Amino acid sequence: EMKKHLSSNLLPYSFPTAEAIYALGEQGLVDLKVGFRAKYIFDAVSKILDGTLSIDSVDNADSTESAIEMLCTVKGIGLKVASCALLFGFARLDAFPVDVWIRRVGEKYFPEEKCFSGELFGQYAGIAQQYLFYYERYNNS
Repeated sequence: EMKKHLSSNLLPYSFPTAEAIYALGEQGLVDLKVGFRAKYIFDAVSKILDGTLSIDSVDNADSTESAIEMLCTVKGIGLKVASCALLFGFARLDAFPVDVWIRRVGEKYFPEEKCFSGELFGQYAGIAQQYLFYYERYNNS
């Protein structure tokens, strides 16, 4: 039976399980044209299947820093990607992804901060990050 989305549209596809992705192997992922990401995707599903990484553990981590450490065990996931995943995928509103735009914001508007980070904005740092990013990226010449 085909499931329906909340919008009432039929969902003809679903995201594959970790087992299905693992069964493809790294070369199978390359064949699907995921490019350089194949090794990272394969590493992530391998860690999920062998229990090294638990999505529930990430979701229930005591702190965002602890969740970042867990995610960073996957090849290709660093501080920025882990912070993005936590902010957008796990609703950790204190996660503060730092990219080139946010570095510019720090240098331009917060020059007194030696290490510009989300600590300045507290529990809603990720929300502040989004406003800062869009302001600098789209409203500032």
